[in-house]
Amino acid sequence: MNAGRAIFVGSLAVWVVGAATPAMRLYSTADALVRNSINRIFSDSRGFLWFATSEGISRFDGLTFRNYGVRDGLPDRDVTDVIETKDGLWFATAAGLSLFHPDASARGGSLFTNYGLNGGANLPHVNRCVVQKDGRSMWCATARGLFRFGPSQSGFSFSAVPLPPQVSEPDTGALYLDRSGSVWVLLNGGLARVSPSGATQWFGSAEGVPPGRLPCLAADRNGRLWLGSEQGLYRIAANAVPGQRIAERVFSRENGLTSNLVNDLLLRRDGELVVATGRGLHVLTETKGGEAALSTYDDPGQLILPATIGEDSAGSLWLGTFRGALRIDARDSFCPSEAATGCTWEM
Repeated sequence: MNAGRAIFVGSLAVWVVGAATPAMRLYSTADALVRNSINRIFSDSRGFLWFATSEGISRFDGLTFRNYGVRDGLPDRDVTDVIETKDGLWFATAAGLSLFHPDASARGGSLFTNYGLNGGANLPHVNRCVVQKDGRSMWCATARGLFRFGPSQSGFSFSAVPLPPQVSEPDTGALYLDRSGSVWVLLNGGLARVSPSGATQWFGSAEGVPPGRLPCLAADRNGRLWLGSEQGLYRIAANAVPGQRIAERVFSRENGLTSNLVNDLLLRRDGELVVATGRGLHVLTETKGGEAALSTYDDPGQLILPATIGEDSAGSLWLGTFRGALRIDARDSFCPSEAATGCTWEM
């Protein structure tokens, strides 16, 4: 086996292979990150990296952080998502959506324009948003249900979208916009699909949707939808219909996952689908026969514990951990446990 060593970044120890030590760094509040616990990581079209937290938003330019909060005009300090449209950057918060005006302070204007329901008087907790095909409108998952948000006569406004009658609680979570323009929505107890026309379908326990929390949805490079749950990782059948089982492949601890809890999924620019679990990272790849295969990136000390993952414009991977944001520069930053070269974690 290769000789390994531990890198200590702050109080976080990461075990790496001595022969191919990647460049890693943990950023925390000591580096001016607004909060160590991170809700979302987003790379914008200008190359800035944004960290959404429950204490505001941090922008990273590669060297330093610039933080924004309520005193700068955000409607609430709890920021849950960052979205980029043709109109600019939007922040999803516990009090609606906020459009960022980066050059406003130089002109003496407000950095943010905030939007809620009914012209701003009724503010929904926005959990996630996804941009529609027009590049300006969004589907938004909120604590009060699913909404469309987009240009209107008054500027921008929310409009409620009916959900299937099986939905007992309106609190909506992760979203995915598929190639047909339909949006998939995670809810308590199941998964809904809403077409561009507003037609809805419901997938619950009868269709094999796992019980418990459903944290994430993402598609692989071929457009196949994957669902992260507390019971493992599920691939949703492309022709899924209500009344039939929709999972065509499942990964769990029994066949490769380090933990059944899947916290986040990220489709990287090179087509890799990265899976963050409660105990480490995996990458989904394809065999020559087109079957899904799972590569495991070990974390023997269980110290990384990624809750969310992102990728910057240079291709570096970022992990949102309970101790801050861990940047991993090298493409071989973790050693696959089944790598043919025999590289392995050493303790």
